Amino acid sequence: MDRDELVQLVKDGEVIERLDWSDRDLSGADLSGGIFEKVRLAGCNLTNASLRESVLNGCQLDRANLAGANLHLATLVDVNLSGASLRAANLTATKLTNCDLTGADLREAELVIAVLHEPDLSYAKLCDANLDRTSIIDAKCTGVDLSGANLQQTVLMKADLRTAKLSGTRIHNAVLLETDLSGQDLSGMDLTLSQLVAAKLWDCDLSRCVLAKCNFKDADLRRANLSEAQADNALFIGAHLEGAILTGASLRQTLFVEAKLAETDLSGADLQMAIFHRAQAIDSRFSDADLTYADFSHADLSGSDFSGATLFRTKLHQITEQGTIFTNRTAALGNDELLAEAERWDAGH
Repeated sequence: MDRDELVQLVKDGEVIERLDWSDRDLSGADLSGGIFEKVRLAGCNLTNASLRESVLNGCQLDRANLAGANLHLATLVDVNLSGASLRAANLTATKLTNCDLTGADLREAELVIAVLHEPDLSYAKLCDANLDRTSIIDAKCTGVDLSGANLQQTVLMKADLRTAKLSGTRIHNAVLLETDLSGQDLSGMDLTLSQLVAAKLWDCDLSRCVLAKCNFKDADLRRANLSEAQADNALFIGAHLEGAILTGASLRQTLFVEAKLAETDLSGADLQMAIFHRAQAIDSRFSDADLTYADFSHADLSGSDFSGATLFRTKLHQITEQGTIFTNRTAALGNDELLAEAERWDAGH
């Protein structure tokens, strides 16, 4: 079968099964809407070919050259693309399920609103790729290169990005549920509105990051560096921040409800109207912080240092303060007896 015959079969709607076209030339071929079952295309030249709306099931495309190819709305299931080149390929709205992309070249590829379910992206190159609104679920990401990639509104679930290259990566309004970024240097990045629920960020460098309205609920930020971060209206509910550094950070109206803040350094931070209900802030530093209208109701502040802190109308209702240092708390609000009585009644019922 020659090239023209194959193209005609696809055009006629024939299913292409168990064909071996390894190392052949299909550059620029129009294979749109084709159905390929267990076809071998290893090392095949498919540069600038059109596979738009095609279905590939169990096919072998390892080492294939798909640079500039059009896979818009294509569906790939159990496809081997290891070592393949998809540079500048169009994968808009493409669905890839259980595909092997180990070492694949996806530089500058368009992956807008694509779905990658259980892909192997180990050592894949996605430098400068556009993953706008793309979903990547349960991926293997060892050594993946996302340098300069656009992750606008991207969903990354349970991804291990500890060894990923993230220099210049744009992560904005993204969903990174249970993603592991431990030890990564994200300093200076803009992660505004991103969801990092239950993410692992211990020893992570988030200094000078823009974290406005980010959600770190139940995230692990132990020993993380958030110095000078812009995190107004962020959520740290139930987050682990033991040993974290938040010096000079802007944390206005930020929620630290039930957060673990043992030995956390918040000195010099802007914490106006921040909420620390039931937080465990033991042996932490709040020296010279602005805590105007902050609320520490029922927080454990044992051993913490508030020397030089601005405590204007700061709520210290029912706090635990064994060994706590206050330079001047005359402008702060102490126990609210009526509220305490209501809380006792509520607890009794």
